[in-house]
Order: sequence, then structure tokens, then C-alpha cells
Amino acid sequence: MIIKLTFLGLLAASILFCTPISLAESNPWPIKKFKVVEKIIESTTDLGPLSIPADFGDTADNLVENYLTNEQEREIEIWLEQVAIYFESLGFNAPRYEAISSDGKFEVYVFPFDGLARAKNDCNDPSIDTVIQINPLSDKIFTDGKLNTKGYQDLAHELFHTVQFNYKMFQGNC
Repeated sequence: MIIKLTFLGLLAASILFCTPISLAESNPWPIKKFKVVEKIIESTTDLGPLSIPADFGDTADNLVENYLTNEQEREIEIWLEQVAIYFESLGFNAPRYEAISSDGKFEVYVFPFDGLARAKNDCNDPSIDTVIQINPLSDKIFTDGKLNTKGYQDLAHELFHTVQFNYKMFQGNC
């Protein structure tokens, strides 16, 4: 009986002292709020010229409006905030993300382009802002006006890219 208790005590002590108490280090993110902005921020993409719908017109004004409803914009903002809180709780570094609104939130740009969603960054030129872009015309992100499962996954995926861009091993290697 004493041998059994001693063994169990040693086993418990080894588990307690050999296992990290917290798997994630505290690494607070300065910003975990997001703001959807319907705005064209570039005229070309990695895939070629920007696809602008015919009804948009060919204007120099880079603001686009009414692709998303206020409810859709808020759904995206709430989701990205939840993902940011989760990534922070896992101990990841804050994202490299320079597009910050006047009210201190990360801007997420919504405009039509050749793709679904992406985290745009230029590893070789740190003067290029890192941003998240969403194509509001993609039926793979929205279904019947609602963000679908793929949309949720893609947004979390793109936010994680901005986290990766803030790690030295990704700078110049992405």
C-alpha cells in the first residue's frame, strides 16, 4: 500500500512539475477590434487587373458602398474580434497590420477583386501596408446574404496570415 501511494505521489509530482501550467505565454494584443470599410485600395491584384462590376463604373473615387449591409459588416467585425481574442489567448504575437482607422480599429477592406479574401503583404517591402481584403461578390463567402462556414474559415485564415507576417521567420520568406 505504501509503495502504491509513493508511486502515485511521484507520478503526480512529475506530471505537476514537468507539464507547463499554461501552454500560452501572455502576449497582449494592442488592438482586437475591426472595422469593415468598403473601399478599393488598389487597381491591380496578384492575378491581374482588378475586376470592377459594370454597375460600379470607372471612377477615380475609391469609395464603394452598399455591397454589404450593416448587419453583414457587423457580423464580420464581431467574428474577427472573437478570432483575435482566441489567437491572443494562444500566445501568438499581435498581427502586423498597419491599416488602422481613426477610432483605433483594424480596417478590413471590402471591394470586388479576383479572389475570395486575402491578407495582402509585401514581405520584401515593409512600407507596404498589411491588410485584409474581402470580395463582397463571392458566393463562396456569403450565402443568401449571410457569412457562411467558408467565409468564417477564410476570415480566420487571413487574420492568421497577418499574425504570421509579424514573425521574423516569415519576413522575406512569404
